[in-house]
Amino acid sequence: MSRFLWETSGAYRALVRVTARSKLAMGVFVVVSCVAVPLGATYAVMGATNPEGAEDARAREVLAGRGMSGRRESLDSRMLRERNRQNLMDMLRDANDGGANMDARWKKALGKRT
Repeated sequence: MSRFLWETSGAYRALVRVTARSKLAMGVFVVVSCVAVPLGATYAVMGATNPEGAEDARAREVLAGRGMSGRRESLDSRMLRERNRQNLMDMLRDANDGGANMDARWKKALGKRT
């Protein structure tokens, strides 16, 4: 194959002459031919075969059902998490207001009348 390229292509002959004389040119040639060209071809094929708009919407929809850990969550666990978050926000708000409401909340939780 290299003999065929050598005989038919002037660009190939020039490339061989330059890379034979310079280590830097050989390094650039290796990086371009072994890294850049395959990466470029991969991105081109992926871009041509995957419609991005529909895939992004579907990915967002799938990930919406996932928690902080990335695992799938049931509706009950999501509702519990949201309720706990809301309760925590209420307690923090009460603590910032001086704590009077927190005492009433604790007594109510313990079943005592205020």
